[in-house]
Amino acid sequence: MFYPGKFGDLYYREETAFMYKWLREQEPKLHFLIVTPHTDEEVKALFDQAEVLPEYYTIAHSGYEDIHKYYTAADFAVIAVPPGPSKKFISNIKVGEYLCAGLPFLITRGISEDYWYAENKNVGVVVDDFKEEFVKKAWPQMKEYFEMDKEKLRKHCREIGIDYRGFDKLNAQFRLAMSILVGKK
Repeated sequence: MFYPGKFGDLYYREETAFMYKWLREQEPKLHFLIVTPHTDEEVKALFDQAEVLPEYYTIAHSGYEDIHKYYTAADFAVIAVPPGPSKKFISNIKVGEYLCAGLPFLITRGISEDYWYAENKNVGVVVDDFKEEFVKKAWPQMKEYFEMDKEKLRKHCREIGIDYRGFDKLNAQFRLAMSILVGKK
């Protein structure tokens, strides 16, 4: 599993460590790759709180120019944004990156249209929250992704990613928005 991001503020904090703990209880072979700006000590403290041993996860650090190199090391990714009314309009750039890299993802319900894509385009698993009952209930669906043919799954995710968040589509939408904005002046 893969999580490139921060802990706290807009994102889950210790909940991410507990989420992984509960998934690892379902599948002891899971390893968690975390690429974060936080110090190793900060991240280790979160996982210590969840009683997750350091050999079950890897902490790495990367600038924006190299983060893409980590995406190929994973089979499944995580969007660690808690649900809530204000999250209806938050959309992590990571979703497009995950999909275009061929990765399905875990996300909470109500996060922009990203959760809808996960459910309806079969590119991820949606939970109501990173609470034990929801995470453990999600494992069978997540397991299906781990058991799928990797090449077919990556191809499917990439196709959805390009349609949903591909440069050509977003660039056209940006140009349209700019022309409307400029036209109003």
